[in-house]
Amino acid sequence: MNATEMRMERILVVLLSALSISLFFVQRGIAVFGMLSIGALLVWRFYVKHEVRRTVPPSLVILSVLFICSFAASALVSDNFFHAVTKMTKYRYLFFAGLLFTAPLSHESRRKIAFVFFIAAALAGLFGFLQAVDLAPRGYDRAHGYSSHPILYAGLLAFVCGSTVLMVFMRSDSMQLSRQERYALYVILFFTFTGVLLSESRGVWVALIAACGMTLAVYDPKKTLVFMVSITGLLLLVFSFSPGLKSRASSIITSLYTEDEKGSMGGRIELWKASWLMFKRSPLLGAGVGEFQDALADLVREKKVNKPLAVGHAHNIFMHALATRGIIGFIILIAILLALIRWGFQEIDAYGGIGGYVILLSTLLTVIGGLTELNIEISKYLAGLSLTIGLLGAYDAQHQNDLSVTHNEMGLT
Repeated sequence: MNATEMRMERILVVLLSALSISLFFVQRGIAVFGMLSIGALLVWRFYVKHEVRRTVPPSLVILSVLFICSFAASALVSDNFFHAVTKMTKYRYLFFAGLLFTAPLSHESRRKIAFVFFIAAALAGLFGFLQAVDLAPRGYDRAHGYSSHPILYAGLLAFVCGSTVLMVFMRSDSMQLSRQERYALYVILFFTFTGVLLSESRGVWVALIAACGMTLAVYDPKKTLVFMVSITGLLLLVFSFSPGLKSRASSIITSLYTEDEKGSMGGRIELWKASWLMFKRSPLLGAGVGEFQDALADLVREKKVNKPLAVGHAHNIFMHALATRGIIGFIILIAILLALIRWGFQEIDAYGGIGGYVILLSTLLTVIGGLTELNIEISKYLAGLSLTIGLLGAYDAQHQNDLSVTHNEMGLT
């Protein structure tokens, strides 16, 4: 690595560390550090022209372009075209993930950034605990850290919490972790899981447990059994001391038949009905990007649906795609998620380390969490998803590449 590339690497370590911190502690800081990071990655890739050791599947790149094009097509049918176009800019993080994954950051640099990312998440989890016990200011009756909403807070913590679960349950030699680092992982896992739990975000609870269980099942079914027994025992213990959290957990089931449109789950069901009606009216391109609220208001006036408490979006990534981008947007969304899962399996088959499992975990968190929340249309969530995949997805692969380069230089191969 020459002097220019060394400078680029140092710059990226600073920028990506700042982005990691801003995800949890700054409301809008990702706009600055995210763009600067993307700019630095582009300069390194196309101006300095580094050697690409790891690649993103071409099909995933094509689907990412088509994904954005589906937004552009639906923007054409929107009454506010320019507003709809600006909403598309958040999907720059799809390409950020690929640029970061393929960047020739050394194993040590990725390790430093990951350390900042994980510690920031742990501190955010601690802050959420302080909010829950009324020792820190908060804007909701639930822990939300510095995020704009408890669900976003829990969703961001889930990336680190889930990744930490994988690191704890996977073999130590697959990540070259020292005993002290493994102890640190337990602390990070405790605080991030505490933050997720105290956010009372039921959809994230289900997504985190299910995604971790499914990913560990790919790694070792016995590990899944140990994880599920452990998490069940832990939750039973917590719920026995907290009737409020127990009630929140039981409402995952009871809310399906006890809540009307003014309730959380009841409102979501009404929104899904409305989404289907919007799709039937405009099956090809949908109602248009940014038109969900107006289209819902029309359905309420026509008495086709009851007005739910929350009206901004469908609270489901698939139903929202059908409603606003039609069958084209829906198919492309399904395709890109399946391509991410396939990519994860490809990385697992090729390297067997944690990287492929992190890609799989992050995608499952998005899919399962997306059944009750519009997570992929939130800029900060997209940034967290892309940072996790781009940074940790290539973690073990980069390490093996570093070893092979070292061996070549030493004449061992």
